[in-house]
Amino acid sequence: MLIVSGMASLGQSPGERMVRYHELVPLGAQTFTVQGHKWKGQMALLASADSPQFEGMQSTSGDDNHRLAGADGSPMQYYPSRVVFRLTASFRANFADPQPFRITAADNENEYLLNLKFRIVAFHGLRQTVIAPASVEMIGVPSDLRYDERIYRVAVDLAKVPVSDRVVFEVLDPGGVRLYKFHLDLM
Repeated sequence: MLIVSGMASLGQSPGERMVRYHELVPLGAQTFTVQGHKWKGQMALLASADSPQFEGMQSTSGDDNHRLAGADGSPMQYYPSRVVFRLTASFRANFADPQPFRITAADNENEYLLNLKFRIVAFHGLRQTVIAPASVEMIGVPSDLRYDERIYRVAVDLAKVPVSDRVVFEVLDPGGVRLYKFHLDLM
């Protein structure tokens, strides 16, 4: 899911649409009802993608023609070489979601948030390539302090991934089961 609020939409001509990207691209949010042993809570995942190369990038589409250009107007063939995904996993956020996903957890809230895992998958048609994060950093409250919210920065090298591919940022639970996937589609 790509949210347009992270981009500026500019009309070109009838039938043609241009979207101008900013450095930070929101990817969306999802809520969950998490049932643990002797506890229950509502958790929200919020994700974004960040790269200086996104700033000023332009996606133009119309009449079966789609182009992606950098801020200087030159055609882009590949994703930025480094993209940083930011994920906030929070039991503090209060979203009014009438039907959150329901999941179970073995750990308490703090341990659950501390043990989330991440992976990036690039799809070229039906072929998929799993890309390991270059780094995963937890920012904010130190891990030795019990807290109900964690923020992660997951850096990934996407050099040579064509912009026509779909890139998916997956959040996995402590057991390695996929909780949710956030899409970064530039085309």
